[in-house]
Amino acid sequence: MKALRKFPALTLLTLASLLPGCISMSKVAYRPDPARPIRTIRVSRDVRLPEKMVFIGLSQNLLMGAGAGLGGAVGGALMGEGTIKRKTPSDYGLADSLATAFVAELKERSRFTVVTSGPADAELKIDVREYGFLQAGFMRRGVKPYMNIQAQLIRSDGKKVWEESGVIAQNRKTTPAQLPDQMKQNPDLTVQALRAGAQVLAAEMTASLR
Repeated sequence: MKALRKFPALTLLTLASLLPGCISMSKVAYRPDPARPIRTIRVSRDVRLPEKMVFIGLSQNLLMGAGAGLGGAVGGALMGEGTIKRKTPSDYGLADSLATAFVAELKERSRFTVVTSGPADAELKIDVREYGFLQAGFMRRGVKPYMNIQAQLIRSDGKKVWEESGVIAQNRKTTPAQLPDQMKQNPDLTVQALRAGAQVLAAEMTASLR
């Protein structure tokens, strides 16, 4: 058990290299321009998603920790086995969940009027850098949603007037933990977990637009 206790510290290093987007944060504060006021905005449903999703559960974390501890070719092979980015048949509704969450937050709390059709003074675009699931805690079988996203508000003349990045990972108490076996049997659990993460991020990222 003493060796196992070293794994979390070791896997933090591997996670840092696996999820580089976590340390790449961008921000452009919104400043009203009296000459080009923004009164209406539209949230784009064309959400960009990566081809693969990240999945690091208990077994993957143990393999990466063992690989980091062993080093060399054997350790590298183990770390490679633990690093899983998998192609999925669908996005589990993430694109729609994010767009819907941003619309709801902006309608309820922002200074703008949200429109779903017709012309708008600006368009909010969402780019998902990475998403997936990470182990919920040390030696836990459950996983929690992970997302690293960027949102931009583009004025009708093409100028970027606001930009915000957000990351949600396994340390959030407000997102549900799911068992991988149950997620395989019931894809709706994956959809629900990602939707919960999308709602948290939308609320946090649009705070500066209120």
